[in-house]
Parts: sequence; structure tokens; C-alpha cells
Amino acid sequence: MIPIFERWFTTEWKLEFSAFLHPVVPPGTRAAYLESDDTRALFEVLLLLDHVCIQEKVLQPTGGQYLMRPKPVSDIPMRDMPNESATHARGGGPVSE
Repeated sequence: MIPIFERWFTTEWKLEFSAFLHPVVPPGTRAAYLESDDTRALFEVLLLLDHVCIQEKVLQPTGGQYLMRPKPVSDIPMRDMPNESATHARGGGPVSE
């Protein structure tokens, strides 16, 4: 979904998370990892591995927060610009030739 928005917006800041962590360590069980130093270290390793998988594009994130700014019109490729002459007056779909 984000690549679609990146046609018209520039990503200023992003926080992506949970490539595989959600199914491996569901949110309701995460508090149990704080009970000892060993389980806390294991959870930190899982968080790091999740982050590396996202950074290296091994897995896609399942969640994220993004701060986006509109691109200047001159930076948007013409193929992404709406074409008024190629749309119907009523339905907005492409004109068949």
C-alpha cells in the first residue's frame, strides 16, 4: 500500500514493525518475557531480528506509522497524473476506443 502513496507523497519519517513478531510473540504474551533476564534477552533478540528483517527487506512489515508530505506537482511522473480527457463524465473510468 505504501508504494502507491509514494507516487504522490514523500516519506519524511516512518516506523515499521512486526514482520514476524506478531505470530511468534502475540501481544498478550509479551509481558511474560519481562519476568527474568533470560527471557528479556530473548525478547530483545526477537525484536532485533524483526527489525533487521524489515530493514533488509527480507519480510514486509505488517504495521507502521508514516509521516508523508505531498510532492510538488513537477516531481510527479506524468503517467501518475489524472488525465481528464481519458475519463467518463459520469463514471470516471477510462474511455474505451
